[in-house]
Amino acid sequence: MTISKPPTRLLDRIEVCAIANVTYPTIWAWMRDGKFPRSRIVGGKSMWLSSEIEEWLASLPVRPLKGDKQSDSEEAALDAISAKATAS
Repeated sequence: MTISKPPTRLLDRIEVCAIANVTYPTIWAWMRDGKFPRSRIVGGKSMWLSSEIEEWLASLPVRPLKGDKQSDSEEAALDAISAKATAS
């Protein structure tokens, strides 16, 4: 059995703000900074492709949980921060 993806649809400003749980000025700033997909102009309105919003959501970092094993690079970064804090 093959599971097919739902078709790409257009999302308006209200839907995108609800999905991202932020205000429109934040969405605008993220687009300007290249942190969020750019909107399309459809009938004079800003619209986003649902597939691009889904990709953005999938690219967000996963929150670490207490007890998770940290990678060596994360441990080194935390050690450097701790050393700098104790030196002050």
